[in-house]
Formats: sequence, structure tokens, C-alpha cells
Amino acid sequence: MSRKIAFVISAGRTGTVFLTHVIEQHTGAFCVHEPRGSRSNLVLANFRNLVGPGTPVIRKRFRDRLQRRVDRLPEGTPYIEVNPMLCALTDVLAEQVSPLHVVHLTRHPVGWVRSMRAFKASTKFRHVIDYAPFANPYPVPRPAGWVSASRVEKALWRWRYCNEQLLELAPRCDRYVHARYEDLFHADDAVRLDTLQRILDCVGIEVPPTQAWLAKEPRNPAPPVERVDVDPELVRSICGPLLDRWGYGQG
Repeated sequence: MSRKIAFVISAGRTGTVFLTHVIEQHTGAFCVHEPRGSRSNLVLANFRNLVGPGTPVIRKRFRDRLQRRVDRLPEGTPYIEVNPMLCALTDVLAEQVSPLHVVHLTRHPVGWVRSMRAFKASTKFRHVIDYAPFANPYPVPRPAGWVSASRVEKALWRWRYCNEQLLELAPRCDRYVHARYEDLFHADDAVRLDTLQRILDCVGIEVPPTQAWLAKEPRNPAPPVERVDVDPELVRSICGPLLDRWGYGQG
């Protein structure tokens, strides 16, 4: 594809809705969040990852839908897709897009699990997402004890899987940058603006972020629920190496 295309990918709940809004509001880029067909591609990719066959179908669906979205844009308009559901099909992404520009967002797993367990999914799917097969990214092969694992433990494995997938994708990218949710919403505006600048540099947007970008409400809030307990030792045992890599310290 000849048009300038970039992706912002994470395990979810990392400020992606905020990013989508401010990029589209303050630049000339077209920025789309979880475009139509993303969930069905994720389900197919999860099934493929577990059983084996299916890559040609996923490849064609991904390529055709992306091409249709890009073709509808005015000539010269950059396309940025903000899509946490791409974690399970990073191989297809690397095959189908060149040059490949990827922003990899992370959030500390404790905050991520609490936010994810509260939010779960958009309102339409929130009450069924825990029971829908293959509707979320899951590690392959499944870790030992997966069937009897708690929802928190499975969520931590999901966090690790998504982020490891993106780390494996990084060497195949023409541009790749890692950014932390905690810096995107830091108390110091200078840190926030620097994080936004690094993201924009990666996706090829030449409009510098300003203080006005930070006026946008930075949250896609989860409904109020009881606080989820997350055992720091469990976090460390599952996510430890990645915590250290990104400066998250002890779980």
C-alpha cells in the first residue's frame, strides 16, 4: 500500500481512545479506533493460533478491509489505526503492511488488570465477553494450570502475551516506539507532551503536540465496580522480565 499507514497497538486500556481523539482533532490524519471487523479478525486469529490452519483467510480479511478503509480517504491523508485487537495477528500485519510503523503502548499490569476487569469490553459486549470463546487474545500454548486459573491470573498471562507479541514484531517494523500509559497521563505536562511527540514521530505526523492537546478528557472510563485484588507476587512471577524492561519496578 502506497499511502502512509501506521498502527498503535497494546493490550488495551492504555489511553487509545484519548490518542485517537487528539490525533484526529489536531492533525490532518485519519485516525480510527478498533475499526469494524477487528473483533471477528481477533476471534479467527485466536482460533488459528490454537489449532493451526486459517492464516490465508485472516490475511485476506485483514488486507481487504484495510484497503477499503484506506481507499475511501482523500489522496495524501495519513491513516492511523489504533487497535488493541491486533495482538493476535501481528504476523499478518507484518506481511501485509510495508513500510510498517508501530507504536507499542503498555500499562503496569496491576492497573491494567483492574481497569480491564472493570471495563471488559464496550457496552455492547461487556456482559458476554467473559463467556465468548476466542473473543480476547490468549497465550498459545496455554500456560500450565490455565483451566483452573483465576480470571486475574488469566488476565496477567494475556498482558504478557500481547506485549511479547509486540516485542517480537518490533524487529520487523520500519519504525517502532514503546510508550507507557503512565507517561501519556503523567502529572507533569512536559512528560505527556514528550510522550505524544515520540508517538507522532513514529506514525509520521509532523504536527507538534501543544498544551491544547492535553485539555481533552484523557479517560474512557470503566463502570464503577468493586476493586480487584491483584497479588504482587503473582504479577512478578508472570510479568517480571517485562516489568523490569519498562521500568515498572516491583509488581
